[in-house]
Amino acid sequence: MQAAGPVAEKMKEVPETSDITPKEAKPLEKPEAGAKPPDIGAAKASQTATRIR
Repeated sequence: MQAAGPVAEKMKEVPETSDITPKEAKPLEKPEAGAKPPDIGAAKASQTATRIR
């Protein structure tokens, strides 16, 4: 399929960017790490987990 009429011609035009103002980029703040979660005993949940050790 081909675009009909003005669509095909508009695609060939250079976009108008004179009204666009750049936005200032702010660096992200480094998050603070929380406390280490407690051991939930996952090694005891499966025999496979104990054999891998």
